[in-house]
Amino acid sequence: MALKTSWQHLRQQRQQHIIQRRQQVASTLENIQTYRQETASELRCDLSLFRDSLMRNGTVCRQERQRDRTELHHQTQTFLRQARDRRQVQAQEGAQQLTAFVIQLRSETSEFLAVTHANRELMAQQLAYDLAAFRAALDQASTLLRQKIRADIQTSQTETSLLLEAAHQQRIATRIQLNQELADVAEQEQPALPSIESSERADVRVGNEKQSAEQIQPSAAKPAPIQPAPAVSEERLQEERIFQYIDLMQSVRLTELETSLSMSRFQVVEALRSLIQKGMITQRDRMYCVSEEVY
Repeated sequence: MALKTSWQHLRQQRQQHIIQRRQQVASTLENIQTYRQETASELRCDLSLFRDSLMRNGTVCRQERQRDRTELHHQTQTFLRQARDRRQVQAQEGAQQLTAFVIQLRSETSEFLAVTHANRELMAQQLAYDLAAFRAALDQASTLLRQKIRADIQTSQTETSLLLEAAHQQRIATRIQLNQELADVAEQEQPALPSIESSERADVRVGNEKQSAEQIQPSAAKPAPIQPAPAVSEERLQEERIFQYIDLMQSVRLTELETSLSMSRFQVVEALRSLIQKGMITQRDRMYCVSEEVY
């Protein structure tokens, strides 16, 4: 019984303790709820105040930004206006400077072209004078060369005629001497023949010799015609003129050769082709110059 009583007593104590704990928990929860409500109320008040302050600050910031944008727009417009004015002034100054430069450039160009034209005319006159002198010297040299060649040909013909005449006379004399020797040998081999027959034979021999001499004399009087050496051809003279002109000018064009030497296109082309085949000149970029092998 005592055990049951103690158990019940302990049970009552535990129940009282649980009730107390429940009361304490309820009180604690009520305090916490009250604190939370108070805190929430304070937070709502603070949030409302912060929201009002934020709205006021936002309004102030928007007003300031609007004022800043207005001021910046005004400053930008002012800067653009000033920049446009400066660009207009600079454009006017640049146009004036450009006009002055163009006028000066035109003046200098006109002076330069005038000086260049005058120099070209002087050079053309000098070249024409030099070319005329060169042509005269070339014609004179060609004339002297032709005369020398003709004189050499005539001298060669004369010397050849004399040599042929001398050789012909020598052959006649040799033939007469051989006939005389043959006659002497025949007389020595036949000494017994009558003197009349020998005299007749001698007369016949002398007559034959005279006849042979008479037959030979006309041929000596009229020597065989000598073929003259061929004269220098016109093509060779044209080639020499073209080669001398190219050697003088270092390098020339086809049209320059035509106008300077007063020759046709066909003559110049044929002469140039012959000189190129002989290796005397070469062609580079439509320019004709003397070959290095000639030097």
